[in-house]
Amino acid sequence: MKRNEHMFGETLHCGELIKRLNDALGRKANNTLMCNDVTLSQIKVLATISEAADETITLKELEKHFEVKQATMAGIAARLEKMG
Repeated sequence: MKRNEHMFGETLHCGELIKRLNDALGRKANNTLMCNDVTLSQIKVLATISEAADETITLKELEKHFEVKQATMAGIAARLEKMG
């Protein structure tokens, strides 16, 4: 089997390999964080807010930073707010 060949014989390009690795790492992180009732997305948002220190950061800025829709960021924010 060639180095960039999937076990089913399909050839994967570097971008696809990176995406698959990122997805797998995300699933692993979410499984690890599950015991704390928090997701990787929520951790990323909290880290971004923390890095902003004393600056105000809006949901709109977070949407743009994470390249997600308004409804997605509103859902993350609502769940974080509910958690305290």
